[in-house]
Amino acid sequence: MLKLYKKDNEAIHYWETWDKDDKTGIIHWGVIGQDGQSVEVHSGLFSTFRKKIQSTIDQKIKEGYEQIDTDDHYTLLIEYLVDGMGTSENPEKRTRLQHKMDHVLGWTGLELYQYR
Repeated sequence: MLKLYKKDNEAIHYWETWDKDDKTGIIHWGVIGQDGQSVEVHSGLFSTFRKKIQSTIDQKIKEGYEQIDTDDHYTLLIEYLVDGMGTSENPEKRTRLQHKMDHVLGWTGLELYQYR
């Protein structure tokens, strides 16, 4: 996974990519805090999806997008109380919450990075 960011006078923009499978990559982009757009990039007869995506990465860097160092990342910690050792429902609740937060934060570019 690669995440790039660009700050302008109006907003912070994000652009990210990851492998979906061996022949497909995902590109996702938008403005921080808003639902982004995404597209699948497929390998073809003469070019792999990674080469196609690398070309776009090179262009985004020329446009001023950059990676944010991991030292500038924030951590979001969500806690909830359980009685005693908890019940069998607690891990399921935690998993549902984790999936919801991954979805909400990920698809709006809010992976909680501090932009310098």
